[in-house]
Amino acid sequence: MKLKGFIVIALVFLACPTGCRRAPDGPVFTAWGSLGRSDGRFFQPRALHIEPDGNILVLDTTGRIQRFDPSGRFLYAWNLPEIEAGTAWNMAESASGEIFVPDTHYSRVLVYSREGILLRQWGRQGHGEGEFIYPVGVAVSDDGMIYISEYGGNDRIQVFTPDGGFVRQWGACGTEPGQFRRPAAIAFDAGGILWVADMANCRIQSFDKMGKLLACFGAPGGAVGELRFPYGIAIGPRGNIFVVEYGNNRIQAFSPGGVSLRCWGSAGRGQGMFAGPRGTAVDKAGRVFVADWDNHRVQAFNPGLGN
Repeated sequence: MKLKGFIVIALVFLACPTGCRRAPDGPVFTAWGSLGRSDGRFFQPRALHIEPDGNILVLDTTGRIQRFDPSGRFLYAWNLPEIEAGTAWNMAESASGEIFVPDTHYSRVLVYSREGILLRQWGRQGHGEGEFIYPVGVAVSDDGMIYISEYGGNDRIQVFTPDGGFVRQWGACGTEPGQFRRPAAIAFDAGGILWVADMANCRIQSFDKMGKLLACFGAPGGAVGELRFPYGIAIGPRGNIFVVEYGNNRIQAFSPGGVSLRCWGSAGRGQGMFAGPRGTAVDKAGRVFVADWDNHRVQAFNPGLGN
């Protein structure tokens, strides 16, 4: 049904009709990490990024970014400059290899080399163009522009050049389609559509690069197709959308049309269970990696969707 230029998608619940369960063909294929501050261990991992060579960056609340190979073997680490006020939520990489980190509690964006060298930063606290309250999500478009989501009263998407030059913005705090309440992770698909985990509105929204609303789906709840505090979002190789639900302790996969395809996970400490999952990433083979926040680990799954 088209309403004022956007599409509200009715969800068709194809999987797990009475609730979510772990997908039988989607077992954990690897998991690593435990509570700690030494190399290869985590204190509340909250963000993941998969590099072009398949290595995995993991950011936790110690302010460390650790690099692992696809099997979970520790390779390298570096630290954010400040963490007293809080730590970052997400990261993304440009085609040139620069890593962009919205430094959430310092109202700025940090830019690193692949070796972890701080190259530059931009932003300051405020409500104006190029200013932030709490920047949280980041995505890089195919033309190299940097998209940042933020909350704290601004609740918008801002677009920048790689050097931090302001380009445009859209959004406002609210519940109407096109508005946000604590937008969290954002991700581009192969067609250049930006997908936004609208966390406190318990829904997913998508936009073109200019900010035109394309789709809006999801509602608060624990049934299939419903969402409870979606923190993380990632796009699979075939365009399916993987959403980490902090409030439901599960992962839910949607088609680009908003159809719930599969969900798995529950609250707990065992394999395939979660304790407040925050971030997610999908590799070229379609394997889904999850930052399992209060279990202090990373888990990875084969979702069985050909993604």
